[in-house]
Amino acid sequence: MSIESVLFSPSKTYGFRIAWFAFGDLGYLFGSNQLFNQGKVISRIGLGVRLRNDNLVFNTLQIRFSFFPNLPRYSSVSNFNVSGEQLLNPDNFEPGRPDLLPYR
Repeated sequence: MSIESVLFSPSKTYGFRIAWFAFGDLGYLFGSNQLFNQGKVISRIGLGVRLRNDNLVFNTLQIRFSFFPNLPRYSSVSNFNVSGEQLLNPDNFEPGRPDLLPYR
């Protein structure tokens, strides 16, 4: 289960629109030999920022800092994440005029 709260900035800085966000995640882990009530709840909380500029190839850059308060021992996680998102805008999905198609 995840929750996120976003605060959008009303202005642009060097062509970038900025959105600050806070998030929280909950998950339930249990092994294949364990019963459901023997599992463990894993949580994550964090903060991040999204920078968006429509003139760039990757128009959204996201930087996240997270903290796992009750992580199992010997777990390997990244508390810092940077990712980019490119929106798909294929030309063949633009609507055109109606036409008859031959039956095949």
